Amino acid sequence: MQGTPRGMENANANQPWLVPNMVVVSSDIHDVPKHPKDFLPKFDTERKESPKFQIKKFMLLIRILNVQYEDVVCKMFTYTFKGKSSTWYFRLAQASFNS
Repeated sequence: MQGTPRGMENANANQPWLVPNMVVVSSDIHDVPKHPKDFLPKFDTERKESPKFQIKKFMLLIRILNVQYEDVVCKMFTYTFKGKSSTWYFRLAQASFNS
């Protein structure tokens, strides 16, 4: 991956959200809850679940957790991908879409 510190290429291969500047958020930075990958619903295209249903599950959990900041929601969203959906998401060009 471009921008990955030397020696970290393999360490971040399965966790691309750990690569510096992979997820760029332009507003204030707030802390993400601890261990989000352990409790967030995962979107896996192999399960034939609709993307809309996955987003509804994610947003419900965001409301339950009372997440207050958009930057936290954006960062947490990156933890919800698994398998082919993860590959697709992390291959998107930086700043290729806006909220």
